Amino acid sequence: MWLLPWSVNSDFYSQYEINDQVSGFSEKSIWSLFNAKRKSTHEAVSIFRFDIRDPTSPSVDRAKQSLKRIKTLRHPSILKYVDSCENEKSICIVTENVTPLVDYLEKASDEFNVTQREFSIAFGLLSVAKGLSFMNNDCQLNHNNINIYSIFVNSSGVWKIGGLECICSVDDKPPPRHECLDEKYTPPEILDPAKARHPGGKFAVDSWGMGCLVWECFNKPLTPSSSVKVVGKMPKTLSKHYNRLVQTSPKHRVSPMDFIKSCNDDDECKFFKSPLLDTILYLEEIQLVKESSEKAKFFNSLESELESFPSDICKNKILPDLINAFEYGDAGSPILNPIFKIGKMLSEEEYQSRLVPCIIKLYTYKDRATRSKLLQQLDSYVGYLAQNVINDQIFPQVLQGFMDPDVMALRSTSH
Repeated sequence: MWLLPWSVNSDFYSQYEINDQVSGFSEKSIWSLFNAKRKSTHEAVSIFRFDIRDPTSPSVDRAKQSLKRIKTLRHPSILKYVDSCENEKSICIVTENVTPLVDYLEKASDEFNVTQREFSIAFGLLSVAKGLSFMNNDCQLNHNNINIYSIFVNSSGVWKIGGLECICSVDDKPPPRHECLDEKYTPPEILDPAKARHPGGKFAVDSWGMGCLVWECFNKPLTPSSSVKVVGKMPKTLSKHYNRLVQTSPKHRVSPMDFIKSCNDDDECKFFKSPLLDTILYLEEIQLVKESSEKAKFFNSLESELESFPSDICKNKILPDLINAFEYGDAGSPILNPIFKIGKMLSEEEYQSRLVPCIIKLYTYKDRATRSKLLQQLDSYVGYLAQNVINDQIFPQVLQGFMDPDVMALRSTSH
């Protein structure tokens, strides 16, 4: 547990249980990053801390800028603000619990197969592109600091944009980056103003950053010897579209979202047409789907697809969306099989907190198909149910099944 640096403003810090510092992060950022937990709710959070050693340092203004922006920029692709504290010694920002992307990708290399890793990267890059589109177009802001060290991943596998200390209006000149970041992250027209004679779109700086990020997802973090023109391990079908992000002339760069669209318009490039992205998009729009037969077909096929998806996205993104779709989207009983399949990925603690309350609620439904599915799956979850829950909340519903005139429901009950 981390104790000594948190003595100032003890009222604020007493709300959190501060755990270990994330190693290596402060070498590439003005911030130090800590894992923590809010004591009142036991909610896991992240704390970004900037120590004010020299009040005249430009980094102080950058840290204050970051705090200002994270409070006001609200978007699913931007790091979620929770709390903050500012005094003469430090600036602290509390956010949703996240992992630096550089650490997440290293872990993914060990835990995911090739398909799962590419699905995760596609999902993440799409999220970043959406966030940059929001900033560039809706807010008229440039991020100016997109790279592997400014992107974070939450428990749902969603990539979040952080590193907001270099944001400026699209009409202003970008401020200098952190001195520890390699020069490769800086667009050519900023290093050499002569190359800015033919200016590009307002997104040009962030397009270069997006290109660096794409490169780093398939290779390693950029170093002085790296070249964004050498695609390395990047899929060939993706590389020709990637090259439009890192054009030397800003005039010829495409926006991050146009990069995604150009990939989707290319029949040979399937990178952003993965079953994972199709699943997430379908669940987000399921209330617009009218036909029950279409929903049933989707959920029946989803069960077999789940094994190819990253487990964190299944457990923390898809599972809540499935439960929500069942309760509010009129998804019907076919959705239960993929729900229980994801249940097999959960730890006992996760199962108790996420699925058991759902199962108890499902037993109150009078729909015969739902009851039949629940009873067919009984062996997969009965071991997670407390005896009093079985006696008081489950068994009475099973007894009702014996009185059901529907033949299939009765067979399921007596199985």
